[in-house]
Amino acid sequence: MPLSPGDRIGPYQIAERIGAGGMGEVYRAADTRMGRDVALKVSSERFSDRFSREVHAVAALNHPNVCILHDVGENYLVMEMIEGPTLAERIQRRAIPLEEALGIARQIAAAATQAGIILGTAAYMAPEQARGKPVDKRADIWAFGVVLYEMVTGMGLFQGEESGGSSVSRPQGGSGPQCGSA
Repeated sequence: MPLSPGDRIGPYQIAERIGAGGMGEVYRAADTRMGRDVALKVSSERFSDRFSREVHAVAALNHPNVCILHDVGENYLVMEMIEGPTLAERIQRRAIPLEEALGIARQIAAAATQAGIILGTAAYMAPEQARGKPVDKRADIWAFGVVLYEMVTGMGLFQGEESGGSSVSRPQGGSGPQCGSA
């Protein structure tokens, strides 16, 4: 169910919708207890296994380039609100110059996920990961290569139907949030 400005979920008051994807919608919301803006990600399903894995993966990470998870509800998670365009929005505008792309790539590589956690968006999954087969750190290297290709060319590596997902990497220096992606 879509939310409108003024609606509330627990102590969070919706300000505006800022994104949507295969797993749900993301809203800018006010945390009325803490007096801060947050990114509120509402699952399109009632806490699916995939949403649960995302919550645990985000909560397990502690890195300056990874958004902070503030709270978890029945079908939502509350993350740090980071201003600016997403990396996907930045790439859509035009290819990122090589030096800038390499700086962003270094930040992404520094924030790599833990071994054993399978999380991702279909367009960035290694073939074995997309088939549900066992994966290791090489799957992260694959995804990293796809993102780097997209940054320097300004085009997606793979075309066609894509299932939505979420990424937690947040490059700094104006390249914007990935936390608030749906």
